[in-house]
Amino acid sequence: MTAFEYYEFRALDRSLTKAAKAILREFSTRALITSALFTNKYHFGSFKGDVEAWMERYFDAFLYNSNWGTRRLILRFSNRTIDPDLVKQYCQTECARYWTTNSHIIVDFEVAEEGGEYCEEEEDAWSLDDFLDARVDISLCDYRLFYLGWLLSVQYGNIDKQTLEPPVPHGLRSLSPSLQAFVDFFRLDKNLLRVAAYSSDEEVADICLDDIEPCLSGLTNHEKFNWLCRLALDDNPGLQAEFRQAIVPDCGLEFFSTKPRRSVSDIQDRACKPINGNHASSAS
Repeated sequence: MTAFEYYEFRALDRSLTKAAKAILREFSTRALITSALFTNKYHFGSFKGDVEAWMERYFDAFLYNSNWGTRRLILRFSNRTIDPDLVKQYCQTECARYWTTNSHIIVDFEVAEEGGEYCEEEEDAWSLDDFLDARVDISLCDYRLFYLGWLLSVQYGNIDKQTLEPPVPHGLRSLSPSLQAFVDFFRLDKNLLRVAAYSSDEEVADICLDDIEPCLSGLTNHEKFNWLCRLALDDNPGLQAEFRQAIVPDCGLEFFSTKPRRSVSDIQDRACKPINGNHASSAS
């Protein structure tokens, strides 16, 4: 069976310039390159660029897939829309890691299955469209993707068994299509997920006007004026997320479970416990 590798980059917050596209073209004569993407599939030869350097300079999302089991998803966020201390609680392993630049936080999920079998069905199975809504959700204070990345690290044995889990976001029992795509793409163990989700409320916290009105009232006139000026003049697609990050911490909303955190060992043991001949579907 012929091997294949699929590379897809997306520019979401800013379009690629003509100069940038010319630079990218130097790395491939066959790739599809537009103002918003670079994508190519390799059956022979290999990718000549530097994925991490491209993410720092040009792109906001990256997907890699191969038919021997290596899979990778990278998402870039403005450092004004997300707290690096929060990311650090979930992403410090080979499967889920992050790094920062002067302007961005870049989160990298990757698995490489040793001795994985070639799978012809993988060739056209995935694209970044399957995952991009999860990037938007993170910028709007929905951190379930980070927890799934941490759980992936648990599955691959990257975390000490006595380590306590990070904050458990609400909504793990009812995943969005993009989060479900993450679970399927990385083949996250369903029993592990069901046990982990036991501590999570059914729904994600929904921010409404009643929640943010006290926060808005607490802004000074100068702060309100600055936000309105930016809203009117800034060409910034992440402005809404930035504004939420500025006011939501003071709104008193609960985005995470208040139940006691469990150890990696506890989660793994409960996921393996048989119930009526099957693996556990919930924590008991």
